[in-house]
Amino acid sequence: MDQKLKRQATSGSQALDSPSPSQSSLTTQNAQLRLILEVSRSLNSTLDLDTLLTLIIKVATEVTSTEAASIILLDETSGELHFEASTNADPAQLRTLPVPLENSIAGWIVRHNQSLVVDDTSKDSRYYAQVSQVTQFDVRSILGAPLRVKDRTIGALEVLNKWGDSAFTKQDIETLEVLAAHAA
Repeated sequence: MDQKLKRQATSGSQALDSPSPSQSSLTTQNAQLRLILEVSRSLNSTLDLDTLLTLIIKVATEVTSTEAASIILLDETSGELHFEASTNADPAQLRTLPVPLENSIAGWIVRHNQSLVVDDTSKDSRYYAQVSQVTQFDVRSILGAPLRVKDRTIGALEVLNKWGDSAFTKQDIETLEVLAAHAA
């Protein structure tokens, strides 16, 4: 075999050995889908609500590459939102801290029944800073998706602070929406 063919064969095999960007993306998506499948299986086999909520927020942070996550549910009697699970604070402490339906990002998600990305909380008037003051956790960015049961929005699943302070992607939004659909 001449030298030119050997170089082509060698360079071709190297290209096959290292994943292309699209292969990397597919590998990441595959891992995310596996985690969501794990949540689906757990939802069908576990009766302990706290265990399920903890799994959901743990998976939410993993599939979106974020620092923290929380589930906030609507109390229809009081009209306020309350934390049911959180990765970055004591859930019992947060449950005593109501989040207003008006003038909060979670409230906006629930009222409008749609996902929301806030890339910089310091520039968004809907950001309810009292939670950060209580938890001592610096929230810089938020992606939230509504939790829906039939035709009602019962709360929001939020992930906080994308790793590396990068922007949330369309894939992050879609993934969180799928997870929220399973969680509700």
